[in-house]
Amino acid sequence: MSIIDPQYDAVVHLEEAVAQMGDDPELLQEIVEIFLEGTPDILESTAQAIAAGDVDQTRMQAHSMKGSASNICAVAFVEAARQLEYLAADGGLDGADALMAQVRERYSELERVLATVDWSAVETV
Repeated sequence: MSIIDPQYDAVVHLEEAVAQMGDDPELLQEIVEIFLEGTPDILESTAQAIAAGDVDQTRMQAHSMKGSASNICAVAFVEAARQLEYLAADGGLDGADALMAQVRERYSELERVLATVDWSAVETV
């Protein structure tokens, strides 16, 4: 039984995330909750860093988002954050606003998908 609709596979790979958590679905659910609680603040501070032209802070925040999203195998969000991180790592922020919009869009999409998860089914994986 799949724990999430296969149509969302391009967004998040929860079966893989369960495996990364040592087959502990309760730990995954806890990590997902922490991710969902903390990411809006990181999104805001990243947008502020971009607005301030702070390349280093933008890179660090994007790296943080990428890493935390990797823990739950949020593949689309990871890719968007990676692109922003690499842009800043190259020393510039040209195009950062558009990438930040993409990061926000991927986060919203991820929130919607995670809201569909039947966490009781996760325990049977």
